[in-house]
Amino acid sequence: MRPLWASDITGINFEAHLSANKCICCCKLQGLGEVGPRFVGLAFSALNGRSWGSASDKMGWEAAFRGACERSRASRAKQTFRWEACDLHRERNAVSAVAALTARDSAAHSAPTSPRKIMYYYVDESGNTGLHLFDPAQPLLYYGVLGARANLDVISAPLLRSLRKELGVKRIHANELGVAKLTTIAERLEKFSKKNDLRFSIFTVDKKDHAIISYFDQVFDAGLNDAVAWNHYWTPLRYPLLIKVAHLFDEDIAKAAWKARLEKNSARCAKMLQDVHGRLLANIKRLPDARSRELIDGAIRWADANPDEISYGVGNYDTSLQISPNLVGFQSVLYGIGTESTAMRQKVHKITVDRQTEFNKAQAELAEIYQKLRGHKTSLGPGMPEFDYSTLPEI
Repeated sequence: MRPLWASDITGINFEAHLSANKCICCCKLQGLGEVGPRFVGLAFSALNGRSWGSASDKMGWEAAFRGACERSRASRAKQTFRWEACDLHRERNAVSAVAALTARDSAAHSAPTSPRKIMYYYVDESGNTGLHLFDPAQPLLYYGVLGARANLDVISAPLLRSLRKELGVKRIHANELGVAKLTTIAERLEKFSKKNDLRFSIFTVDKKDHAIISYFDQVFDAGLNDAVAWNHYWTPLRYPLLIKVAHLFDEDIAKAAWKARLEKNSARCAKMLQDVHGRLLANIKRLPDARSRELIDGAIRWADANPDEISYGVGNYDTSLQISPNLVGFQSVLYGIGTESTAMRQKVHKITVDRQTEFNKAQAELAEIYQKLRGHKTSLGPGMPEFDYSTLPEI
């Protein structure tokens, strides 16, 4: 008894036993990686009706497998077939074995011809300046997120290999190629994107705004600052208050506030924050209404007198990474991935983040924290956004 078998990505072994004198080739499919159950049926369907009677017909088998693999969009850039027991016969038992194989595949999967309900996500960033927020050439931090129903490392390999050869480069990178060369391949990339239903999202952080918001969230937090009423921070009243506080800032004050935010020495931080507050209070008359001036003046003076209660600085470098625009933006990335995959009823199989030595560890820690919060919902207060952690990816 010899088995006819193939293992797909789900790890299921399909077997169909034939008599010893009427066996079909036992072949190990190596390097196929993203092979869904549908591929097995397609591959063997391609062999039905073929005339194979000796081991020399190996090339015909290989061509059929390659063709089925391409048609099912599940091929890797390089497929290696290792042939074993190549006693190929014309017996109809072989076709029956294929039918049994396909029937078993169907029984094991509720919808064998539909795409596997998983998503792969790829995350890259642009405009990264780390904790240096005031580079005039890069005022914005972008996160681009690409979602796919299949492993792009596999399905895009043939196209990318062809494009690299055509362009004479080792990798395709927009910054290196420039607009002129990218234009020559844009149509093919667009066609590939539509064919494979790729989903693209973009998330943006304005770095100057981030510095001001970081100040506001620490100094005007009603849980820290006794001069700020609960309803002015934990309700939608927070937003007009934030806009009015931001109106007191210019770029120099924002730089000073951010520098103080990153200070590790608490005594130096308190002194730096007092300097920031002196400059903000000097601009208080910019606000047109007396009530806004009263609220903001009171909150700033209380923070100035109680710097230890505000805890404005950071304890160490790792803490500073947690308040970086990179981590703030990455929160939105994770939430966006979770929201999209949930709406599509797809499970997130893998998230690949571009290698970034400074922030990858902090990003991984954030993802781990969010995974532990799955199943919970939090609200910032009446009328404020609710954060649903149940949609966050579990990977």
